[in-house]
Amino acid sequence: MLDILGNIDTANYFIQDALFNTVQQGLEVRHNVYQGDGYFVDIVEARKNTFNVNITTLGRQNIARILVSKDEIVLRYSAKFMLTYKKKTDMFSTNLFDEPFDLEDIEATFFTQSTMVKYTDVQFSADVMSETLQMIKVLFYAFEQFREERNKVNNHR
Repeated sequence: MLDILGNIDTANYFIQDALFNTVQQGLEVRHNVYQGDGYFVDIVEARKNTFNVNITTLGRQNIARILVSKDEIVLRYSAKFMLTYKKKTDMFSTNLFDEPFDLEDIEATFFTQSTMVKYTDVQFSADVMSETLQMIKVLFYAFEQFREERNKVNNHR
């Protein structure tokens, strides 16, 4: 069994590949299961305009859960570590500390906060995490476009 917090970079590689392939295929909500190299991606519409994207290993171990709503997207590795992107501020935040941060400042922000807050469970490559968070933003805007197109179709019925 993969220790997600101890292997965040590995989890991020799965997430990046899964999100890239999911967005490439085009978003469909109902019955959208994609199988990649060692993982599954399952997309479910929990409520109208709120989507859950679950990325699991082929052995069904959770790698990450992603919640996409109208205003934000949450990347949840575990109850101990999650990241949120808010459209309104175009900033990320985490449950590890209160200060929001920009994608370009991720390395400096996490270094500064880790010396102040003293969390040691979460360590990752800033470059790999930046790429993952960039893919999270791509997914957020892909779902936004999907919602707009679907609403346009529904309004013309």
